[in-house]
Amino acid sequence: MKWSKEEVILLQELYPNYPTNDLVEIFHRNRDAINCKAKEMGIKKIDRYASNGIANKKYNINENNTSPLIGRFNANKKDFKIIFLPYTLGEKKNVIECLFGDSRILVCDVSRAKKDIRRIMVTFLCAKLYYYSVNYKRDQYSMHLIIDEAHNYLSAQNLDKEDAIAKTCIDTFESIIKEGRKFGVFLTMATQRPSDITSTLLSQSHNYVIHKLVNPRDIEIIKNTVPFIDDMSITMLSILSPGQAIFSGTAFNRPNIVQIKFDDLKTMVESDTVRLMKKWKRKIKDEE
Repeated sequence: MKWSKEEVILLQELYPNYPTNDLVEIFHRNRDAINCKAKEMGIKKIDRYASNGIANKKYNINENNTSPLIGRFNANKKDFKIIFLPYTLGEKKNVIECLFGDSRILVCDVSRAKKDIRRIMVTFLCAKLYYYSVNYKRDQYSMHLIIDEAHNYLSAQNLDKEDAIAKTCIDTFESIIKEGRKFGVFLTMATQRPSDITSTLLSQSHNYVIHKLVNPRDIEIIKNTVPFIDDMSITMLSILSPGQAIFSGTAFNRPNIVQIKFDDLKTMVESDTVRLMKKWKRKIKDEE
């Protein structure tokens, strides 16, 4: 099978520094094909990978140190396989075409992955989309990133734990919310715990849709963060009904209480509160 231009460039970059066994998985070609192409291109492996991808005598491997790391890597690799489909080199030209295809909407469900892997995936995907928009700014479209359950990724508490993954995640989204507007990239965060979100992300937000809140800390954060919100709206937060929300921010002249209407025949809400009395009565009837 003929080598594409993208594969040749990637092989030139990876061959000297990667074991051949890893390259087999990346290029989906056998060892002989990869080694022959590298020989044809005149590229060689560095010393540590010169002998079948195994370290030579200059490098000693302590398996007691490396085994836990390899174990964690293999465990995480399974999580990535759950979320991502295999990608063949040369299929698409850029990250937009690769992820979106012919669609204008992309939904990424990472709920099946572990917590740390979820944060890595969300950060990776959003960073790729953001930096593509920065480097290839186009006026004909905008990019809207919507993060559901944002407190799982953007919690300030994770920074207090000196969590490196959390710091990278938060730094990425703070860059997006501060600089993204001029590149046509906008961020929407949905969370049940606004007090967990970092102060930078909250303060840089321009518009707010606030549903029922009962936690005093969350209400205090909203009171101090949301512009133009009045005391009456703050008082209403704890007694809002399902489907009601307060709209406030730069897009509104004043805070507005809005009732959202759903057509049950067209809109199925899977996150609706379970009606226990109805379930219990149904169970009693079934038993009778």
